[in-house]
Amino acid sequence: MKKLLPNGEKITPEQWRKELKSLSEHIKTLNAEVLSLSNELAMSEVIDYNRIDLQRFEGQKRAGERKQAELKEKIQSEVEKEYNTVHARKHIRDDR
Repeated sequence: MKKLLPNGEKITPEQWRKELKSLSEHIKTLNAEVLSLSNELAMSEVIDYNRIDLQRFEGQKRAGERKQAELKEKIQSEVEKEYNTVHARKHIRDDR
């Protein structure tokens, strides 16, 4: 406050009240900005968490799809082997 009154002037109670009111209003403005920024930060953290979780889920999904494709291929291979075995036995019986 002394910087506001450079020539050694005395500070009146009215000046103090005016300065106090000005600073109080400024604090309210700053508090509103802090609240807004903290909300934005919280939202960005949620978005980031959801992005990471989605990437993990997609990775698990791709792994499951690969495993399912491998299992399907294995079953098809076993069915073909069984079919060929049965078909070969049938030809042996027919040849007799």
